[in-house]
Amino acid sequence: LIIEAWDHDIVTNDDFIGRVEGFAFIEDIKSRLTPLNLRRSSTFYENNFRINASMQKICNPSFSGPLCQFFVEHQNTDTMIITSESPNSLNSGLSGSDSNLGGGSAGVKGNSSGHSETDRLEVNQWCARARQLIGDEVCLNRGVCRDSPDGTSYACYCPPEYSGVRCELLNVGTPNVE
Repeated sequence: LIIEAWDHDIVTNDDFIGRVEGFAFIEDIKSRLTPLNLRRSSTFYENNFRINASMQKICNPSFSGPLCQFFVEHQNTDTMIITSESPNSLNSGLSGSDSNLGGGSAGVKGNSSGHSETDRLEVNQWCARARQLIGDEVCLNRGVCRDSPDGTSYACYCPPEYSGVRCELLNVGTPNVE
């Protein structure tokens, strides 16, 4: 995470004041506003430049838990069924024979403990490589990673309510189909 400060004024145009940087991990978010541990990176001036910043975790729709690792299916206003928890939770919720390229699920329901077993979806060479480079969440929001037919790359196939290269964009106005 890098945050820069600039002075925008008429006299000197834009002046770079300084930069702070640090790391932010979802595991470190313990309260509503968790302070970031940022260190001063570079400045052009000897000044008392300092930035205090904090972060807040907001899970994507249909996900819950301390690490947003639980996929939650809303049956009605009073009930929630947790249908998956896995190391690849943002992509889980599908079982091997029930999966489709749209990333939806067919008949996958939680058992009495609230969890179901799911298979890892990225089993293709390029998807596996992407997972090594960027982490378990190659495709977000239950998107499905598949190698391209010519074997030169991979693509994420998103559920209808999401789009984007990694299914990271929520399509505004998409009806919630259950």
